[in-house]
Amino acid sequence: MTFLMVGLFLLFCPVGTEGEELDMKAKQFAKLEHFSAGENWGNLEKVQWQHVHHLYLIRKELKRISCDWPMVIHCCHAESGHSSNSYHYQGLATDFHFHTSVTLKFQLIWLEQAISSLGLDDFLSVGVYPEWKPEPGGFHIDSRGTRLRWVKIKGEYKYGDTNKILSYLKKGDGP
Repeated sequence: MTFLMVGLFLLFCPVGTEGEELDMKAKQFAKLEHFSAGENWGNLEKVQWQHVHHLYLIRKELKRISCDWPMVIHCCHAESGHSSNSYHYQGLATDFHFHTSVTLKFQLIWLEQAISSLGLDDFLSVGVYPEWKPEPGGFHIDSRGTRLRWVKIKGEYKYGDTNKILSYLKKGDGP
């Protein structure tokens, strides 16, 4: 599994001038079975392939464990509109929702399972946003290199481990 991850990472690492990198990124997106360059990534020149690679692995792992939900990208790289230290400004964060009727609580359980199966649980940070539209909400994942979990409810951020985050979600919003 590690050899495959290294191989895929090397496949998606662009080299050359910025113009060549942008063209190469568009071509690399064409190779991804779950994503495309036409999604709401923001400035493709500033999207980090390490982060896209993490999303690709998560999406692939979810499919492997029978959670084949399309991941609808809201934003990856951004110049503004997030907290002052946002990883979006570095192209290392993505906001998204899954296109599924499965509850947000159940989605989080399976998302965490996929991240853990890949050995990325101490490297990726996950935020849960139950008030985002479309219902039942969505997620933020960033490749900051450390583990952090939070949920934002009624404008307030609440931090904790996954079980604590699950407890903040509506009762009846999961298995």
